[in-house]
Amino acid sequence: MRTLKLESVGSSQIPVEAVRGMTQLDRSKFATTAHVCVLQLPVCDVENVLRKVKKVMVQLRNLKSIQEADEQTLKEILLDPALVDEELEREVRSLSPCCSWSERDVELTYENFGAAEIIEAVVGDPCRGHSRIGHLVQFNLREHLLPYKHLIGQVILDKLQPAVTTVVNKVYWNPRLANLHKAVLAACNAGDTLCDVFAGVGPFACPAGKKRVRVFANDLNPACYEYLQENIRRNKVSEFVTPYNMDGREFIRSVVRSQILLFQEPIPDGGSTIRKLHVTMNLPVLAIDFLDAFQGLLKDSWTGGEFQAPRMHVYCFVRDTEPNPSPLERVRRALGCDETVLPDASVKDTFVRKVAPGKEMRKLVFELPLQPLLQERTISEELRQPSEELRQEIEDDLKKEK
Repeated sequence: MRTLKLESVGSSQIPVEAVRGMTQLDRSKFATTAHVCVLQLPVCDVENVLRKVKKVMVQLRNLKSIQEADEQTLKEILLDPALVDEELEREVRSLSPCCSWSERDVELTYENFGAAEIIEAVVGDPCRGHSRIGHLVQFNLREHLLPYKHLIGQVILDKLQPAVTTVVNKVYWNPRLANLHKAVLAACNAGDTLCDVFAGVGPFACPAGKKRVRVFANDLNPACYEYLQENIRRNKVSEFVTPYNMDGREFIRSVVRSQILLFQEPIPDGGSTIRKLHVTMNLPVLAIDFLDAFQGLLKDSWTGGEFQAPRMHVYCFVRDTEPNPSPLERVRRALGCDETVLPDASVKDTFVRKVAPGKEMRKLVFELPLQPLLQERTISEELRQPSEELRQEIEDDLKKEK
């Protein structure tokens, strides 16, 4: 236990030098002493005096600013000594002539501090980039915060239970994208099929499964795959949703390819039921680049006839400072086609949200043309690999957005 003299009880009382850099939570290190001003007055005067002193009262968690005094006819109000001056004392005495003033040391512990100030005291800056869904809190931790991930999770559980029971930093979930998910789901009907190339924990897959859409959901991240499986189980959609843990291009060349071929076959019962194959690619940093996996996809298996084109839902980032090519031109380049194969009018380009100043997320919806699926590949593996500069930009974007 140590005494810490601070300018104001209203500011953080945490002994920063004792906790800065801590990676394993030691609650005892947060013990300290705060010096407060005590105003003692008759119970009958409290209501009038409170109007005058409310702004200078001590505001700390689990510490009552108004306390019982030794005598039942009296109350004590704890005030911030840095904010009490002679003028305030005179005004209070005019309202409560029998009041008395004194000072006292108050023992503070971990329980007196909030999650935000504890985390900031330990790591040196606020921990931003989190979302809360029900009992779940998901954090987007920057690299320099990773050593503190267990401490941050424990602090959040300590301070927010029972409302929060789980803290996650391994997967991506953003509740602000709820409308984005609804738009894709609105396009899917019972009997349709959805291939989700970058499924995450299943924000598209599970709701689609509830609509009786056949879903093939993939994510390369093992943690995402684990939670995707759990979400499928909890949402009771195992009958409709099949999870995969594959590279996106591998998923396109195997699972998506087989579904495209399946949709070329006649409906078994000979009925006229209309069904649609949807492919969603929600990885804005890289999704367009992965379209090259469709080149030559049916080259050795196409037998002719009317092509039942899958509907593509592709997300990307666009910067104001970004020169040509436009997102649509990037799509054509990745598919190895031109505007005669994929005309402007055939692509719906929709604004999704503003990500940062000069940067926005967009969604491109189009029917996948047959020609790229039948042609020889025009992009080599070597050309497909991003430069070191692009790799760094991708890494930075993923840290910010994911």
